Amino acid sequence: QVQSSLNDIEIDLFRKIALEKYKTTNEYRSRNALVLLLILNLGLRAGEALSLEWGDINFENQVIYINKTLQCGIKNNSEEGSAYISKIKKSAKTKSGVRFLRLNDQVIFYLNELKAYDERNNIKSKYVCCNNLGQINNHRNLQCCLNSVSKRMGLNRHITLHTLRHTFGSTLIRRGIGIEVISKLMGHANITITLNKYIHTNKEE
Repeated sequence: QVQSSLNDIEIDLFRKIALEKYKTTNEYRSRNALVLLLILNLGLRAGEALSLEWGDINFENQVIYINKTLQCGIKNNSEEGSAYISKIKKSAKTKSGVRFLRLNDQVIFYLNELKAYDERNNIKSKYVCCNNLGQINNHRNLQCCLNSVSKRMGLNRHITLHTLRHTFGSTLIRRGIGIEVISKLMGHANITITLNKYIHTNKEE
């Protein structure tokens, strides 16, 4: 099954809707929608975005350090019984997942908007993608927000958080960026993985 991705027109519409504000308060409709734009612009895995801390970002040098991931649905057995928890794993999904990414002006804008949102709404958190209480967020909340954005876009197909990451890779291929560079940016373990994932985009081109 070919992984779905957004085309350039859909990306523009996605950005427009994700940045929508309430007319009455002039506040963003959703903090999570700004997080979705980060995933789309940096090609992050959802777990990488969710575990991102403000301390991982160097605004002066415009780089972001991807070095951990949030794992959800881990079974935790205790005397009270077993429960499913989320926990942050201190390295990324693979060794090559640990990487520095350059921040473009758009990403800096989203990050600054998140900071300003938190100040206005008195949210204090070390996590970039926190929920409205400042706690670590989860995949489900982001997916709910994504469903809402895609509904407002009038998309007639289901898209997931991974669709945003896949869109990042597909867009770079369409722009003629070399596969080795894309592989590094996405933190794939090797170039074969990247080729296999994007071979259909390559063929279309």
